[in-house]
Amino acid sequence: MPLRTRIALFVGVATLLLSVIFVIQVVVSVRVTDQSARRDMTVLIEAMWQNHVDDESAVEEEIASRIRRDVELLNAVFQQRPDAVLERMDAGGLSEGRAVIILDQQLAPIYTNLAHVPPAYFRDTISRMVRTSDTEGFAQLDMGGGSTTYRLKIVPLRFRFSVVGYAIVATPLSRIVSYFDQGVELNAKLLAAGADGVPPEADFVGEGTALIPLTDGFTHGRVLGFLAVSNEVSAELRQTRWLQWLTGGLVVVFVGHLLGGLVWMVKRAFRPLDAAIDVIDRLTRGEEAPPLDTSTGTIEIQRLSKAVEALRAAHANQEALHRLQAELAIASELQQALLPRGPLLSEGVAFHGQMVPSQEVAGDYFDYFTIDDRRVGFLIADVCGKGTPAALFMAMSRTVVRSLAMTGRPPGEVLAEANRVLAESNDQNLFVTMFYGIFDRVEHLLLYANAGHVSPILKSGDGEVAYLPETGDLVLGMIPDLTYATVEMPLAPRSLLVCYTDGIPEAFDDSDSQFGDERLMMLVRQSPNRDPAELMQELQTAVLDFAGRRPQYDDITLCIGSFPG
Repeated sequence: MPLRTRIALFVGVATLLLSVIFVIQVVVSVRVTDQSARRDMTVLIEAMWQNHVDDESAVEEEIASRIRRDVELLNAVFQQRPDAVLERMDAGGLSEGRAVIILDQQLAPIYTNLAHVPPAYFRDTISRMVRTSDTEGFAQLDMGGGSTTYRLKIVPLRFRFSVVGYAIVATPLSRIVSYFDQGVELNAKLLAAGADGVPPEADFVGEGTALIPLTDGFTHGRVLGFLAVSNEVSAELRQTRWLQWLTGGLVVVFVGHLLGGLVWMVKRAFRPLDAAIDVIDRLTRGEEAPPLDTSTGTIEIQRLSKAVEALRAAHANQEALHRLQAELAIASELQQALLPRGPLLSEGVAFHGQMVPSQEVAGDYFDYFTIDDRRVGFLIADVCGKGTPAALFMAMSRTVVRSLAMTGRPPGEVLAEANRVLAESNDQNLFVTMFYGIFDRVEHLLLYANAGHVSPILKSGDGEVAYLPETGDLVLGMIPDLTYATVEMPLAPRSLLVCYTDGIPEAFDDSDSQFGDERLMMLVRQSPNRDPAELMQELQTAVLDFAGRRPQYDDITLCIGSFPG
């Protein structure tokens, strides 16, 4: 008997035996107890409920994402303008039938699409639920219409590297259950939890009812209620299932004899396909997978193998991108930690500064510090280029200059020594522009040196504005053994000094027009603000409003000081 005949006979007999076993199994399966059937139905109901909740979570996530991607809305929250927030929410149609509440940093509501206002104790309740990252889950809240169980999504709203408020997207649990009941048609009902979270004793809760506990997602698993769903398996359903299984078994017997002989040939022909599927499974689990032979199998399988190899390369590139993004996020946090954590206030002298990077990491920085009992130092700098190399060079130059400045040496000597150190270790041929100044409170004298940086704007007490005299000295880090001049000048009482980087005058709007030095000088001259923090906020708002939707091209950095009268 030929080998292929014996194989076909073997496959046929084996298929027949498997078919008989399958039919017997079907007959036995119809005799399973109702308890087993209900258990299976309960698992299915819980899976359908979880899928329904996941779908609702995806809708809430979409609404929350659209809110925190709306720059104008975030700016309105940042500036505490409820009318602008209302306008953006109405214009964007962000609520989509859900309850949406926007809170400020103090958790006070500044927008809600509800017909009633949250009660006074709403802030205390929410304060125990907000986090620095997204949170979601079931919770029992009173939003002004009585205590109700909701499916919540709470997201922090970040703007300019800080949390300016929070967005709450909430869907009443009763609404979710209603839609779920319409979808599954299993008489789903929402029941309140009994004492200590135990299931309620009600006529609706019987032997044929599945109870799904609904736990509080913001506490330690407190049970808020139960979803009761009927899981009765009717006699008609059991009979239909038995007939289906029996028919399927007969079909298996008939078709198995026809297809059994092809099993071996198909398995042999599609062996490369099995290898490709194994590689895909391993890549899905994040495991290493062996390379595929793209020269075997049919033309279609060869094409599939090549596609899998391309998928492997794309998977590796995606993992590398995720690692890079994580590293950049860490680098951004570390860079922000190098900047002053707050203003400098010392015997009438006040310095405020802020940096808004154009990328994950920046090349700008500023600093201010107390040198001794009578002197205060301050500086602002801009490293050439953008991204990680500029950020690393910024960190190195900041460390060098800060350590030299604390010795109390004149600004020209500090920059000359810093230039020598940076030039000796500058393998990337980067450079940094820097303005470094010292204010003597006793002499009311300003001493400064400028290494190729834009000249700060000085506003006197009577409102006159002018640029500080330029020194003509070169940037730091390129040529060693340079000297830098120290300029001394007295400061009039109530003077303001505005130090900035070129990201402000070189900001562009949608029509490719620059913000410009003249516009900046005019804003400083016309502004009535004498407080550095308020003037800084006014200038930054003017630049951002000028740019509009145009992406930020360069880092925007300000360091403003006021001096005693």
